[in-house]
Amino acid sequence: MKRTLFILASILFCLPSLTKEKKEVQFFVRTFCDKKEVYQGDSILVSYILFANMPFTQVECKTKMKVKNARSRALNINRHNTLSRSLEKGRPYYTIVWEQYVIVPLDTGIIKLPELHFDATFNMHQTPRSPFESFFGNHTPTITIKATAKNELHTLQVLEKPRRTTRELIREGGI
Repeated sequence: MKRTLFILASILFCLPSLTKEKKEVQFFVRTFCDKKEVYQGDSILVSYILFANMPFTQVECKTKMKVKNARSRALNINRHNTLSRSLEKGRPYYTIVWEQYVIVPLDTGIIKLPELHFDATFNMHQTPRSPFESFFGNHTPTITIKATAKNELHTLQVLEKPRRTTRELIREGGI
């Protein structure tokens, strides 16, 4: 009886070391615009925000932002100041605002924002093999996980600027 109890106890302590826990990284990109419709000649702010369920170690963008029939200007932001945690569909994620652009459409119609491709690296600490290793402070090695993501194709509707009457121009003092 003692022998079987000892065998069962040793199996229970050895099982966590035999199973390799591989944690999947959820990494995705969202494009946020401050307006859904924009008038020709008006500006719109477009933000690319990265989401991941693990802290970012290194991120690299593989493509450049180029928009047809519009002028675009990148805003100078400090990415380290935009690191935060937020909830997306009830789950906590690490977020970083990667880029912000001010886009001014030149013609009416539809503007397509390009897809940006991102490569990210995440570090995860490996869980201790047994409770004894965690108690005595055994150093756990880190695992490097690489992931890629791209944003969804986003379109903006550009409308013609509404005309003002002469009475509105005189009232505003804009003649």
